[in-house]
Amino acid sequence: YQPYQAETKANTPEAFHASGTCETAGVTSVLGALTKNSRDVFHILLVAQLASADLSGLAYHKFYERCNANFLVTSDQSFKILLLELEDHDIIKRKKVGGAELLYIPLEKAALKEIHEKITQDNMQA
Repeated sequence: YQPYQAETKANTPEAFHASGTCETAGVTSVLGALTKNSRDVFHILLVAQLASADLSGLAYHKFYERCNANFLVTSDQSFKILLLELEDHDIIKRKKVGGAELLYIPLEKAALKEIHEKITQDNMQA
């Protein structure tokens, strides 16, 4: 074994963010530890964000409506609880745009596509 600093020298945040590996692996790792409802809520946002030309995300009320229509949440309160869990893990963020609150996944398009493929593959195997 080498000293800790030597073994982790290549694992700097800059090295991971340059390749996107840490971001993708980190998000998929977090998703694996979450409930199915949380993963499904994340997936709805992921699909919506990939479908938008500018990767802007999804307005809060539209996001809630889609989750409710898919029977993932039954109330605004249950939606907020799931969002809080995803936000606590830093895999979704909020921003205000023109008075509307948008929720988005703070990753590049290539990382979003990779996560989508992984989720789709995992769903097919389940």
